[in-house]
Amino acid sequence: MKVNTLKGILFLIVMLSCLVIAGCNNAKDNISQNEATETVQNENGTVTAISILEHGGEDGRINDWKVYQEEDKYLLSYLDRRVHFNDEAEPEIFEITEQEYNEVMSLDYAKYISEYNPSDWENVADAIYFQSVITYENGVEESTQALMTSTTIKLNELLRKYDN
Repeated sequence: MKVNTLKGILFLIVMLSCLVIAGCNNAKDNISQNEATETVQNENGTVTAISILEHGGEDGRINDWKVYQEEDKYLLSYLDRRVHFNDEAEPEIFEITEQEYNEVMSLDYAKYISEYNPSDWENVADAIYFQSVITYENGVEESTQALMTSTTIKLNELLRKYDN
């Protein structure tokens, strides 16, 4: 009994040590990535539109999201490609408030990009993947596969609010 308990404790110590070491290495990598990304964000200005293709997961989702401004309207576009799988399918478009638009645009996309490490997801069977395009006020479009979970959570909240 004592041997198994000692083995269990030793195993936990080894696992915690690995997590601490991995976290320290990731923090070092993120510092240099953060500096590079902040430069891009500052050069390009503020985000004016976001387009996200969210796919995978246990449910096999294929969600096509867009948030953008058109004239004096702020719009959320959503298309579930599992249901509407042809290219001619039209998304649902909802008018959102300026405040909601600003909340989506002010999310920390530079942080999402700098923290993304594709190798973290290589062996995850039911991972959710993202293909996103961020558009800045100067017209520059930045493509990324960074995790946009925080953004899609916010977009799902807006969808539930407006899709009555």
